[in-house]
Amino acid sequence: MLQRDITTLKQNLQGAIKEVRNISHDLMPDVLDALGLLEALKQTCANLQERSGMQVRFNHIDLEPRYDPAIEVNLFRITQELLNNVQKHAKSGLVFVNLMDHGDTLSLSIEDDGVGFDRSVVTNGIGLKNVRSRVNMINGEIDVESAKDSGTLVNIEVPKTLT
Repeated sequence: MLQRDITTLKQNLQGAIKEVRNISHDLMPDVLDALGLLEALKQTCANLQERSGMQVRFNHIDLEPRYDPAIEVNLFRITQELLNNVQKHAKSGLVFVNLMDHGDTLSLSIEDDGVGFDRSVVTNGIGLKNVRSRVNMINGEIDVESAKDSGTLVNIEVPKTLT
């Protein structure tokens, strides 16, 4: 009995160590610093698909090699938070992540085919508060569309230059 408890404890500890490594890597991956937002988001989407089994489709249009570091970091972390919400709450099988450069602005959209939520009930969980705060920091706008049993769509538009 004691041996079984020790084995279980060891497995739990190994799992916790692996999760801490994943979290610390996701907070600021080397690829964001070295190669920019596009490569960091590609890697984040691929990692989520591998870990969760969810299909994650990343589309990008007309992106420049690099953007203002504050924009890159905030859009990266916003994407992480929204994908984390999808993984934890949406019960989704498919999520689309789209990043487009429109000349003066960047738009990020994340859409899932999950259970959605009633916006009159769930208006400002901690995740959405963090996302809204980050969008505000880079002078952007956010629109969240969701309804129970019909998935969620988050659209974010930010200027490419901070003033």
